This record gives sequence, structure tokens and C-alpha cells, in this order.
Amino acid sequence: RFRGCLPKSGNKESDDETGTNGKPPTKPPPVVFKENWKEKEARIRSSSAFGSHPGWRILPILIKANDDLRQEQLASQIIYRMSVILARERVPVWLCPYEILALTESGGIIEAIPDTISISSLKKNDPNFTSMKGFFNTFFEG
Repeated sequence: RFRGCLPKSGNKESDDETGTNGKPPTKPPPVVFKENWKEKEARIRSSSAFGSHPGWRILPILIKANDDLRQEQLASQIIYRMSVILARERVPVWLCPYEILALTESGGIIEAIPDTISISSLKKNDPNFTSMKGFFNTFFEG
């Protein structure tokens, strides 16, 4: 079962997306999506024959081949358990465990985090990219 991120409070609805200083990014990064995940989900749901079903949803996934995902799957399960324990004890940390399903010893499925991009895509599409620290400071610390 794919779970998604558990925010600091453990309540997805009450937590917003912010930088480390508690404020949203000061400006959008130059590498932005044409459509955010919630908009894409709503668009696809409205055209789906099963969109009115209460359990309907779509998930971003990556299919991996020629890679043994069993250790990553175990690590993801441990991170998820820790996030539940820390949220229950109200420890102010934020973990984003994602599901990994090893289907064979050389492949499987990885849950992608919505509204994210790869570092290689960031480097390719942001003409001002120099480092992750520089990118983070520019867009999240103001």
C-alpha cells in the first residue's frame, strides 16, 4: 500500500509546504511543472470512468529494472515505522517515507514523490544551478 509523506504533525491536511524557515519559497524555481499533482489528479479523475469511485486515486511511480531494490524496500519500511512513532510522540521532525516494492531480485516499483524532479533534471533546466545548497538557499531561505 502506497502511503506518501507524513508531515511534522502527522496530519497531511493541516501541514503546508514550506522551507526550513517555516515560510514558503520566496519565488518559484525556474524548473516548475506545467501542472501540479493535485490539478493533474483532478483532470484525470474527471475523465475517468471510475473517477466517482470513493477509493479512486492515481499514484506517481517509477519502474526500475536491473536494480536490486530489496535493501531499499527494507530501509523504506524502517523509515515509515520511525515516522509513525515520531509523529505519535509529537517529535518535531518531518520524514517522507515512500513505498518501494521489490518484485524480483532485479527490479520493482518505487513510489515517486509528487511535484518533485530529479537532480539531473534540475541541473539541466536551471541555468543558474551551481549546487544543491545554492539552489536551496536561493529558493527557500530568501
